[in-house]
Amino acid sequence: MTLLLVTVAICTYNGERYLAATLDSVLAQTYPNMEVVVVDDGSRDSTVSVISQYAERDSRIRWFARENAGLPASRNYAFTQARGEWIAIIDQDDLCYPERLARQVAVAAAYPSAGLVFCDTHHIDGDGRIIGNHLSSFALPDSLIPKGLASNLLLTKGCYVDSEACFIKRAIVNRLGPLDESLRYACDYEYFIRAGFEFDFAYTRDTLAAWRVHP
Repeated sequence: MTLLLVTVAICTYNGERYLAATLDSVLAQTYPNMEVVVVDDGSRDSTVSVISQYAERDSRIRWFARENAGLPASRNYAFTQARGEWIAIIDQDDLCYPERLARQVAVAAAYPSAGLVFCDTHHIDGDGRIIGNHLSSFALPDSLIPKGLASNLLLTKGCYVDSEACFIKRAIVNRLGPLDESLRYACDYEYFIRAGFEFDFAYTRDTLAAWRVHP
């Protein structure tokens, strides 16, 4: 049986400090059929050098360098370059744990009405020490969150979907349209709310990624 293709989308800007660790975590996935789309948003440090070195070693990486336009513009561009049936978001300083894609593909298969799948995540500090778990702050329905309720919970309880937990069907991305590029710091939150009015969400409380909190 042919495994569906998953695109891992990474947007970077002056990310030299942690980007290698992020790429290592993505390339260590147990799920075999993936591509990695990296979009650099006009970095002025050695980020592009890091990306190019990894791309030379691993043909699954396709990368693009653009003039600085902000995260939502870079993420929109990454989405247009994705070839996978599903897109997994990870940011330049965060980590994917090895089973992330395999587990999220399995959750998507178990809940075929879901257009967005997410998971629990660790919060880690600049040195990688675990300082919390994201979903510990949220009481959610078990496994499947119907459309409408998915958005209402986002609006009333806060953003229970971490960006680095997001696993979204590319057909849904095409239907929703681009992220709002005027929202430089809340573009994902608004996008998830928009998605939750249109499509069911599914999730696992397995901790499959880490969000790095640092200055």
